[in-house]
Amino acid sequence: ITFPASTLLVLLLLGSSPAFSEEGGFEKGLALIKARQYDKAVEAFSEAIDMIPGDFQAYNYRGIARAYQKDYDGAIQDYTMALKIKPGYAEAMNNRGFAWVSKGNLEKALADFSRAIEQEPSLLDAYSSKAWILATSTDKRYRNGKQAVALAIKAVDIAETIDSLDTMSAAYAANGQFDKAIASQKKVIELVVRQNRTDEMDFYLDHLISYKAHKPLRISYATATTPENKATLVKAPKNKAAPAKTPGAAAKVQKPPAVRPPISAGNLEPLPY
Repeated sequence: ITFPASTLLVLLLLGSSPAFSEEGGFEKGLALIKARQYDKAVEAFSEAIDMIPGDFQAYNYRGIARAYQKDYDGAIQDYTMALKIKPGYAEAMNNRGFAWVSKGNLEKALADFSRAIEQEPSLLDAYSSKAWILATSTDKRYRNGKQAVALAIKAVDIAETIDSLDTMSAAYAANGQFDKAIASQKKVIELVVRQNRTDEMDFYLDHLISYKAHKPLRISYATATTPENKATLVKAPKNKAAPAKTPGAAAKVQKPPAVRPPISAGNLEPLPY
């Protein structure tokens, strides 16, 4: 089962802090993540942490690099440390939620997404990720179509993207509103074409076919893993916590489809977000 971040994560690199040179541990780590050299990225962020033990962003990004390595336990430890240093760090909460999903622990994942939303009400990824789980989980304890629709609508209000619309479609289907699910999924298809992401088309067409057959998506997260090609679908909320460094780059939860496109980021290759 893939858990995209459409749904591991998209890397948002918007500028750098003058406190870090291009060769510095933190900036070097960002460049290595972008190059998908995750082992070296972990080393670079560890170097940054050795230099500045209270660098919560370095812990967050090291967690992202570890998540790309599928070392979810290590990622959770890093996100938790980031939160210990900076309580209320919404991006780290969201990223940790993704790691919990990858380990199949939906209870802790949903709790982290909820806390992330409380801390940052404009964090699109947290709304979308929580809605996706509530809409698609095979576990009835966590499935709630009505709540999924409410969350998905908020996500689309924040930004109408392929990922947020795909989540909305799944939410409508989970709530038995298949006409709306079909209409929403058609918008997804249109965006996929406009953004020249036709290599992912089959994935979204499969969703549309399911909704036309009045079948909601059902995904078991018990053995969820992050696909190596779902990174592009990840949405990266802006990191308001530390404007001095690269803004935002939280690891968005990738939606876990039954089968994700060959290239993915949340649903794609792993690129941090």
